[in-house]
Amino acid sequence: MTTSMSLIRLALAATIFLSAIPNRPAAAQCMPTAELVAGDRAANDHFGEAVAISGDTAVVGAPQHADPSTSSYGAAYVFVRNGSSWTQQAKLFIPGEQGAFGASVAILGNTIAVCGYTSHNAYVFTRSGTTWSLQTTLPNTDDQFTSVALGSVGVSRLVAVVGARYAPANGLNFAGAARIYTLDTLHVGSVWTQVARLTAPDAAAGDGFGISVAVSGGISGATAIIAAPYKNNASGVEAGAAYVYTSNNVGSGWAQQAELIAMPGFTQQHLGLGGVSINGDTAVIVELNMNTFFTRTGTTWTRHQFLWDRSGSVPAFVRLFGDVLIAGGDIYFQSGSAWANVYTRPTGSGIGGTWVPRLQLVAPAPLAEDFLHSPADYSGTTAVLGVVAQVGNGNPGTQFPSAAYIFNTYNPCPPDFDCNGTVSVNDIFAFLSAWFAASTGADFTGDSIVAVNDIFAFLGAWFAGCP
Repeated sequence: MTTSMSLIRLALAATIFLSAIPNRPAAAQCMPTAELVAGDRAANDHFGEAVAISGDTAVVGAPQHADPSTSSYGAAYVFVRNGSSWTQQAKLFIPGEQGAFGASVAILGNTIAVCGYTSHNAYVFTRSGTTWSLQTTLPNTDDQFTSVALGSVGVSRLVAVVGARYAPANGLNFAGAARIYTLDTLHVGSVWTQVARLTAPDAAAGDGFGISVAVSGGISGATAIIAAPYKNNASGVEAGAAYVYTSNNVGSGWAQQAELIAMPGFTQQHLGLGGVSINGDTAVIVELNMNTFFTRTGTTWTRHQFLWDRSGSVPAFVRLFGDVLIAGGDIYFQSGSAWANVYTRPTGSGIGGTWVPRLQLVAPAPLAEDFLHSPADYSGTTAVLGVVAQVGNGNPGTQFPSAAYIFNTYNPCPPDFDCNGTVSVNDIFAFLSAWFAASTGADFTGDSIVAVNDIFAFLGAWFAGCP
């Protein structure tokens, strides 16, 4: 009886405390449900440097994987989910390709696109049954491709956007370009066709246009965003810019719609260096240590919201999926774990909805690294997080085997701290473990401090349960 009364008093106090903190977002901390490991993983292959997921299929790039038997450098591994288990379905590679194949990957249904950061080609693979095969090679006569994105437009066309940050533009070397290809999936025998080569109208040498790309399509047309993070403009030196282009309903007729710039007053914001993503009329672009949201009304884009990253990482690899944003990052001088942050806006709130932190995805990492590279992607209620550890202040020679991890997010309510879809006593243990470790995931009140107040706030929410 005494124990019960103590719990009731504690819950009451926590509830009163929680009610005094309006609009404080809470972020649960989720642990992985599966680990993805290549069948021929090696310590220096950078497995996990690029990740993508679509439904029950994930693809993981390993751009430094060397295979002397095929004279290839780089690979991409495909994993599929059956029930709650994930298994490797295929290893994708190009015999003789030496361009760090797998540095950038994208997937949409049964189609995967891959490129490397020193390759002049991008490659498209398709799946029939359980077999993956090379469908086509997308050549680039300018310079090596550096990033790739996949989308769809109209009722039957796929769109591939491939960035080439070192390509010439407007007679200037290393200004950057992006090529757009489409495929009509309704007609047997159709092939990928280049429909546009995009460059910035105010291109300058060294802008880095094409270092990161994104595309989102619908029935009436598609929208692509191309980042130029080293662009000098009114916002400052190397403040960066992101260029928005739109197409018609068959993925052609591309024209510039807007140029998005960094927040004024700061130099080297490098807008878009960490990544860009777009979903419908909402775009998110990495800018220094924050994610910046832009929204579109008609043909006009405006800056909507900033989300500062409090995890100690440099945000990167952002991906919008409906009302969910996942952001991986690069973390310097950390050890023990890698993470990505998940943000949401109220379902159905549209472009005016406010984004708040909801989840922190935490994966194990080696204990002696100086630098963690953690790309992430999201599909439905499933997230994938890559973990590539390096030593020597970012020295590219990885000393540890890398991996990728799967998370089931379920879009939980805050007290579902372990993200398994139910609120139980296990969530208390999970929260306390994070709290004693001073993890940012235990900052339940959202005040940037892990303190005893967070315990009261969490217990109040735990007793209230999920709606």
